[in-house]
Amino acid sequence: MQDFIKHFTRLHSGAWKCMSPIELKGPSGNMKLSAGSIFVRGIEFVGVDVAARLDEQHEKDTDAI
Repeated sequence: MQDFIKHFTRLHSGAWKCMSPIELKGPSGNMKLSAGSIFVRGIEFVGVDVAARLDEQHEKDTDAI
């Protein structure tokens, strides 16, 4: 899941934009995220708050530096 964040860029607003297509395993099966999709914290996509997961990974990566 750590490489997941490499497919996104964080926008000034705090939202995350998918920069390249990615397929992930979610609680309801596989989910495909398309380049150009934007994710905002608090909004779920196929049962997953993608932005919240990205925020968590971003914090872990920042703390590791």
